[in-house]
Amino acid sequence: MRRNRFPVIAATFLAVLLVAASVVTAYACKYEPPPTPQPDCAIDGGGVVGDLPIATLADYAPGLASTVTLNPGTYVVSGVATDSAGNKFYRILLSCKYLYVPTDTMQPSYQAPQNGEPLPTNPVS
Repeated sequence: MRRNRFPVIAATFLAVLLVAASVVTAYACKYEPPPTPQPDCAIDGGGVVGDLPIATLADYAPGLASTVTLNPGTYVVSGVATDSAGNKFYRILLSCKYLYVPTDTMQPSYQAPQNGEPLPTNPVS
């Protein structure tokens, strides 16, 4: 009596196909660690933590509007920049990028350890 081998062959093929698919998925979903911080994120000339009490639109450069809205919170202020119209902006560092906010939108942070330290007035570009 001869047995039908089709179910055995089909099951073997399906098992091999599933193993191959899981191996491909494992390589495609390989974990990659987060990038290491770059040393160029340092603030030149130091900085002071300031408080932004309300959500504010930030500029990419003094007077160059952006669509970035900063949430209320504390940010490191590194100096004051001026646009061509004479308006003053605090330069802050966020995600290794400089952003600029109008000086009337920030105030000193009264949280420890800043305890109301005045925001910098040194000119920056």
